[in-house]
Amino acid sequence: LKRLSDSLNSTKTQHAHQHFGELSLRSDLTQLTVTNSERLGPTMAEILKWTRKDKSSFFVLARGSYETSVVFSLGLRNIVDSWMVNERVTQRSEDLTAITLARRSQQPGESNMLHVPLQILAWEGIDVLNVISSSNEITMLVPTGDTERVVPALRNALQQS
Repeated sequence: LKRLSDSLNSTKTQHAHQHFGELSLRSDLTQLTVTNSERLGPTMAEILKWTRKDKSSFFVLARGSYETSVVFSLGLRNIVDSWMVNERVTQRSEDLTAITLARRSQQPGESNMLHVPLQILAWEGIDVLNVISSSNEITMLVPTGDTERVVPALRNALQQS
């Protein structure tokens, strides 16, 4: 098992180093999931107006077929809570941290590398609550208490040559 462990570790870190660069953190985040409703669209539009006023805020909106999730920073909590008072909340998680990794290469054929950071965290036994990705970055939402384990695991993988 030790030999297998060493082999898997070197493979996973090689991929991370080749494909990901900058690591950034955002803390004091909340994730709120609500059931989709007729009034949710106008509600989200109003919340987005507030995010434009506060350039330091963190706000991500993901609408699915049945539910919508929003991840937001502490500074937006009162605004989001007041606008969502009439929505049916299915889940709320607080005290979260977002860890974002930027991709080194913007080659479309390399988009399949987004799984690498997730493998690294899974190998370390760290739960990822949500994943938010764009073309050039992946953001993983974890409980703030796990940040002390997440950051070294990802940094070690990124520093391998």
